[in-house]
Amino acid sequence: MATPLTFTQALERAAEFARHQTPAAAHERLSAAVALVKEGAVVQDDQGHWEVRSTSEPGKTYSVNGSCPCPDSQYRGVPCKHRYAVRLAKLASTILAEAPQAPKLTDSVSLPEAPSSVNFKAMIGGFEAQVTLRDTDESRLLARLQSLLKDPRIQPIPMAAPRSQGQQWKQRRAYQGA
Repeated sequence: MATPLTFTQALERAAEFARHQTPAAAHERLSAAVALVKEGAVVQDDQGHWEVRSTSEPGKTYSVNGSCPCPDSQYRGVPCKHRYAVRLAKLASTILAEAPQAPKLTDSVSLPEAPSSVNFKAMIGGFEAQVTLRDTDESRLLARLQSLLKDPRIQPIPMAAPRSQGQQWKQRRAYQGA
């Protein structure tokens, strides 16, 4: 089963893809954009608008929705690091959404039926546990069971003391409401 991606891994994939799609002259801006996304400087509000925090003016943010009002974008006429950051955040989110995810505890995972299986209860570490061994070969299963039962960490469950005839009679009368 594939290990689920983290957002950082998805961002790295997005950045690698973007490096192949952009001219080499833009790679410095692309690296700065990756840093902005990693720093959490790129956010999307409830209406779907993207905001990117300025790195040169504390407290200033740029609304980046197709274009960016920053001086770099306005005067040079090329995509700025803020626009690249939004593109990377979107692409990383898409990559993350499409990546296989680990099953959740609530997901049911069906296991194939084993031709040979054995169940038993035992005390393990002071707790009562249900142990199931499965195998495709009965002889191998029995050898595994014997080996497991020799393990000193696995103890039999203590049996309850047998009740005397008098205790059984009292319990029966109490149950019958007598």
